This record gives sequence, C-alpha cells and structure tokens, in this order.
Amino acid sequence: MRRGTVLLGLVILLIGVVLYGASTIFTTLNTISVSGTLNPGQEVSQPYNFQEASIVVKTTPPVPIEIESNGNLIGTFFVDGIMVALSQGGNQVVLINNTSVPLKVTLHIMNAGTSILVFGIMALLGIALGAVGLIVTILGLLRKPQQSA
Repeated sequence: MRRGTVLLGLVILLIGVVLYGASTIFTTLNTISVSGTLNPGQEVSQPYNFQEASIVVKTTPPVPIEIESNGNLIGTFFVDGIMVALSQGGNQVVLINNTSVPLKVTLHIMNAGTSILVFGIMALLGIALGAVGLIVTILGLLRKPQQSA
C-alpha cells in the first residue's frame, strides 16, 4: 500500500462528493415540486420567482392539460404523458384540467437561468473527480510500497 497515493485518492474522491452534493442541493433549492388531483374543469395556480422557468407537468392518465402563465410561454410540448413548457418573465403558472376525468398531476418548476447549467457542470465534474479519486485510491491500496535504497 502506498499511503500518499491512497490519501491523494481519498482527497480527490472527497472533493468529487462535495461538488456533486453541492450541485444537488443548489438544484433542489431552484426547483418547486407539487402534486395533487385536479377534477374536470378545476384549475390550480402555483407562484414562483424565477425570471426564466422550465415547467414540467406529469398527468395520470397521460393526457395534455392547459398550461397558462402570466409571463411569455415560449413553447409547450407533450410527450408520453409529460408536458414541458418554457416561461419567460412570469411569476405564476396555472394548470387547468380541460378533460372530463379527474387527473393526478405532478408539477415541477425549475429555474431555467444560467445557474442550472453551472449546477449541471458541477455535478458532472463531481462524478468525474469521484471516479478518478476512487481509481487512485484503489491503485494506492494495491501497489506495493516503495523500497528504501
């Protein structure tokens, strides 16, 4: 075992874990998640305080519902029971059940500003450093100690 290599690997691993953990915490702080049931014709509103927001709505059964925002809705997409909308400049989203059946709805509103990109890079860097740290630690444990001359 090479003590210095093991310690270096553990330090790199720790830095990776801290980066990944910080990115996860900051991403969670920039996300609003709520769920509930919407009856036919019922609407619900959710305030948020992001300049740019990514709005994700999952419905069960998987049908599109109406999404309104007091900001500019840039686009709305529906794929496999999940609706995604991008809003700019608003501070409230309204979901309207325009179907004839009750729907279980899960809403996620994420800050689509540049901070999400930074947190994503932090997460990837944390994973990479964690992997490198783990490899260096294992190599340090497996290698024989240096012989003194």
